[in-house]
Parts: sequence; C-alpha cells; structure tokens
Amino acid sequence: MSRDSRSGETPRTHPNRPIAKLRGGTAAVRASAGDACDPRFGGRGSRRSYRGAAHRQRPRNRQGRSGASRDADHAAAARSAHANRARPHEVDDRSPHLARTVPQARSFIANHAGPLNRPIGVLGRSPRLTAPATRGRRRHPSFRSGLMAIPLRRLRAVAQCVCVLAGLALATTNVASAQTKTPPAGKTAGDFRIGVEPRIVSSSRESSVATFVVLDSIDRFEKAAALTVSNLPAGVSAKFAPAALAATANGSSRSKLTLNVAADAAAGTYPITVIGRSGDLVRSTTVDLVVTADAGYKLVLSGTQHVTPIGGSSQLPVTVVGTAFNAPVTLGVSGLPAGVRAAFGLNPVYPGAKAAVNSTLTLQASAQAVQGVYPLTITGTSGGTVRSARIDLYVNPAPDFTLWTVGRSRALVAVTQQAGISGWLEINARPLHAWNQPIAFSMEGLPAGVNARFSPTVVDPYGPTSIAFTASADAAPGIYQANVVATAASATHRLPVQVTVLPYIDPNRLPNELTRVGMSLRAGESLLFNIMKPEGYAPGFYLNTQVGFGTGRGTLYVREGAPPTDSEFHCRTSGLWSTFCRVERNPQAEFPLTYFLRLKADTDIEGASVMAAYGADYDARPRALFANPTDYLINDNTVIESPLTVGGANGNGGIARVSYRVSHPHRSDLKIELIAPDGRAYLLRDHHNGPINPSPELRLDLTDQVANGVWKLRVTDDVLGGSGTLLHWTLDFFRTP
Repeated sequence: MSRDSRSGETPRTHPNRPIAKLRGGTAAVRASAGDACDPRFGGRGSRRSYRGAAHRQRPRNRQGRSGASRDADHAAAARSAHANRARPHEVDDRSPHLARTVPQARSFIANHAGPLNRPIGVLGRSPRLTAPATRGRRRHPSFRSGLMAIPLRRLRAVAQCVCVLAGLALATTNVASAQTKTPPAGKTAGDFRIGVEPRIVSSSRESSVATFVVLDSIDRFEKAAALTVSNLPAGVSAKFAPAALAATANGSSRSKLTLNVAADAAAGTYPITVIGRSGDLVRSTTVDLVVTADAGYKLVLSGTQHVTPIGGSSQLPVTVVGTAFNAPVTLGVSGLPAGVRAAFGLNPVYPGAKAAVNSTLTLQASAQAVQGVYPLTITGTSGGTVRSARIDLYVNPAPDFTLWTVGRSRALVAVTQQAGISGWLEINARPLHAWNQPIAFSMEGLPAGVNARFSPTVVDPYGPTSIAFTASADAAPGIYQANVVATAASATHRLPVQVTVLPYIDPNRLPNELTRVGMSLRAGESLLFNIMKPEGYAPGFYLNTQVGFGTGRGTLYVREGAPPTDSEFHCRTSGLWSTFCRVERNPQAEFPLTYFLRLKADTDIEGASVMAAYGADYDARPRALFANPTDYLINDNTVIESPLTVGGANGNGGIARVSYRVSHPHRSDLKIELIAPDGRAYLLRDHHNGPINPSPELRLDLTDQVANGVWKLRVTDDVLGGSGTLLHWTLDFFRTP
C-alpha cells in the first residue's frame, strides 16, 4: 500500500501545468487536467502512490549522495523551474470572464497554501513532489524543502480547484468569443454598395434616357435591396426594372433606371440620388441628369400594337419629329422574329427645325413565320444621339372569316310554286384573326325558277344577312343543292344549302288549325304533310301539332324547312296525343315558314288523325307597347344600356312582356337584363345559347313597380372574341283580370 493509504488518506489529483498555459486554449486545459491525474503525483489515474515514486529514486540514493545534497538539489530545481514559468500575474485575462475567475483562484490558493511568491510545485514544476525516502523513519505526507513545507492534503485541494476553475474560465471565454462573432438579431450580415453606369446621362424634353444601377455585395451580403430615388426635378419621373436587386455573395446585380423627361421640364443639370435599402443598411449614390434645350428629335409610333399576317405584309408609319434639329436620322428596327423582314420607305430622314417626317416601315412575314407576340424596338440614330420607341408585333394567321347558319345545324329552305316569298335563311359571317374586309353575298346552283334575295347584300367587315327565296310556277318540284357564296378581297367561302320546291296544289298541305282524319297506314309506312305560316310580323310565334294513332302506334316527326327523318327533326312524339315545338326565327324579316310533319306507323294504324296550328291570333297587339329601335353597338368585353321612356301608364306595371333582337356571332357571350326605373335588375338571359334574334317573349311580374319612368335594357358582353349590335327591343304592359 502507498503511504497515503496507510495514513487513511485518499490520493487526489494534482495539476502540474502553470495557469499561464491556459492561453493555449482547450488543449492546454486538457493537458493540465491530465497532469493532475499523473500517477507520479498520486493522481486517480493510477494505483501507484508517492511511495512508488520514492522507491524509484532509491537507486540514485545508493550512489553515495547524502540526503542533504538531494534536498538541496530539489530546492534548486524548484526555484529554477519557478523562475522559468509564468507568474500568476501573467495569466491571459483579456476575456472579462477569465479576469473574474483567476482572482478567485488566487484567493483560494492564498488562503490554503500561503503566499504565491514562493517557488512551489503548483506554479513551477519541480522534478519530484514526494518527500525524500528515508529508510526506517516514518514519512510525513508533506513536501519538505529549504524554503517552505505545505501539507500534501492541502496541496492536492489547491491543485484540483485551480484545474476546475481554469477549465470553467476557458469554456466561458470560448462561449463569449462565439457570441461576439454572431451578428445580433435584426442586423444584416455583410454590406453592399451601389453605383450607376454611366453616372452622367443627357436627354432632351419629351424624351427618356436610361442608366444602370449596379449593386456590389461585400462580405457575402446576400439579401435584397429595394431601390428608390430622391431629388427628382419637376417634370422628370423615374422607373426601375427591376425595382429591387437580389444580391449574390460577393457578386453584383443590375437594374435599369429609366428617366422620363416631360415637356415642362426645365433645362439644366440635376443630381438625382439613387438609394438602396436592405433592412438597417441604407446606401446611396448620385446620377447627374442633363436636360438639354429643345434642339433634338423623337420617334412617334401609331399605337403600341401592330399585326402582320403570316404569308402577308403590313405597313407601320414611323414619324420623326425634330425641333431645331437639322442632322439626318437613320432608322433601324430590332427584335424581328424569324421569317419576318423589315424595310423603311425613307431612310435616313431629315426632320429639320420644328418639322415631322414620316417613313413607312413595311413588315413582310413568310409562310414559315411562327405565330406569336414579339416586342420590336424602332431606333433613330444621329451621331451619338439615339432615340427609340417600342411596339408589340403580333404575327397571326392571315385574316379570314367563316360562314354558319343561325339557329339551324344545316341550311334548309322550302318554297312553293307561285306562293311569293316562301322560305328564308339567316347566314352569319364570323371574323377570324382580325378580319377587316367587306364581304359580298350571292347564290350559285339554284334550280330554274328559284331566286334568292339577300338583306343586306354586303356586310362590312362581318355580320349576319337574311336570304329570302321565291319560286315561280315554272320551278320544278324537288330537292336541290345550292351554295351561298361569300366573296372578299382576299378570301372566298361557300356554304351548302338544301332547297326544297313544293307544288302549288299540294294534297298534303295542312290548313291552319284543321284536323285531317281517317288515315290508314301499314307498319313501317309514312305520310308527309306540310303547313306554311304566311308572311307577316309574328311576335311569339309557335307551332302546335297533334296526332291520334287510332288503333295502332306510331311516331310523329316535325321539322322546319325540309322533310324530317328518323334522325333529323325539331320535335318528335311517340304514342302521345300532342307535342309542342318552338323554332327560332326572325319575325322582323316577316318571312313565311314551312314546316313538315311525318307520320310513321310502328304498327298497322287505322283511323289516325293529325293537326297543326300556328295560332289564330299570332299578330294580336298588346294594349300598350313601347319600343326602342335604335341600334347600339356591343363592343367586345363591354356593357351597353338602351333606355326606354314609358309614359301615360297609370299604376303599377302588372304582367309585362319583353322581347329583343340582338345580332352577335356568339350568343353565349351575352348577359341581358331589364333595369327598372328604381334600379332593380330583372335577369332575362344569362350566357345560354338560346335565340336572340329575336328572343322568346319573356313574361315578367312587375306588379311591384311603377310603370312610368325610364326602363333600360342592359347587355353585357364579358367574353373575349366577337362584337355585335342591339337592334331593337320592346316592353309592353297589360293588366291581370
């Protein structure tokens, strides 16, 4: 057992590094802690005690040296080591945390080990910390020297405290150092600077000039900076593109600053401040704007958009306006897409003093040009002065139009010999790709004795036309194929039409409201009838058909303009007594209508009957009728209102009827409302595909409205593509019983 074990003491660690070595950082602390556990000094890291160390010194004692000599050597070595080691006042106390901790250690050592100016092993490492080994004499657990003696128990306590306090001081210093390197919350890491290139720009009035704002990142600045200007002179405005710059670490970014100089800006030099702001960081620079006298020129374009068709050409006027400027100006264009060529009719131009010169820019697009929108820049250069203007070029397919029938899937018409006007069609010419040419209509392929009349004959540039057909006594009954021909300067289109000619004395003609009875058919057989509504104005026209199948079962088909088939018809009823059919038509055209009824037997039929009626009082007039026949243009994506003043009608509106006529290529684009004098809106139509030329007669309960006042028909076109016209609308009041 060690000497300490015999005395009942537990070996304790003993640091053997000077405190001044803490300047080395964490590694030094670890080294000190390691030495404190060194077995040579009785540390916990080994079971070896001071006795073992003393025994290892015995061979040196046997060499004849006396105990006094050895003690003297030990004392001299301790003094020498103490002189070469750092003193307590040499501790690195640059950290405020360490400066607070070290004095505590000094106080503890002074209270437990005496003054610190003695050459002891705690601060100056001695060769051995054990007492000399003397055989036969009891060893005392203390260090003996010529200058002092400290009990080993106290020495170990001092060493352990110093080691712990030094480690804590170093850790606190490292944490504090790390905290000082972290930027405070809300602060921006790094910095930036801004500049302008060029720093001096010049512009005449009614013109603009551009410079570039450059942001440079410093110390890995990576945040966005918003750009603003100050000190703008009167008549000058500024615009950034973009309005904020996103910096990259130690990189740079640019924003275009455009200065627009108005006509009322005074000539002179103006320093304009450009400011960049990112959080708490604000940096600025200046750009000098020189506003020159009116001597100069500018470019003027007609509009901001221009269309050139694929496979065609277009012309764009370019005007150069000069003010006391006599030098030539050379024109140019940039941004042309592939397949498009440009040429100026006059280049260069000489604007002269207070003059304007026009030069026509011709744009030619080949068949290989790609449809799209392309920004073009037109420039005028004279010496070192450059003026520019921007326009968007739309490269579109060639303008065109298409034909379609209104209210029918196919163009069908029926006429009767010697019956005057016996049939009608309505055709609409719909524009495509900015069509802007007039269209003339004609017919081809009509049989002998059948004529067609258009109203109108020409539409400009697009719109509907009505066709009235007549047949003479010489026209041969039958079914014929003809074409409506629409001709324009750059395009011609045809629409097929099926024309049916009926004989004047027709055994299958059904008189209005008279029933034909006593018909017999075999299964699979059919009978064809027709009924013609005579010419005349007919608001609210309708056709009712009734059929009785007698002893069998069958199907009745009804179609306007041509005989119905099993798959093409307007109305169909099977096994029922009556059916109702309403077909869109134009009452203002006052054309007669021919309807065909086909009775088909599914089984043998005996005693069948059929009747058709278009109403005996179809042209009856309401008691009070108010109308507005004024045309109102319905532009694309607009709202129009047509007013109607009602007077002389006492009391409330009662039950009223509203009808209107609208010409528009896309009926589903429209929303139509009746606006009462008090501002209340009554919805008449909401973007559905029903008839509009004319509309069905709509009944409204206006018993809570005063009849007299200004009523309005509001038409809303809120879908892109196509425009039209409100042609006519009526509002009539009648009382309930």
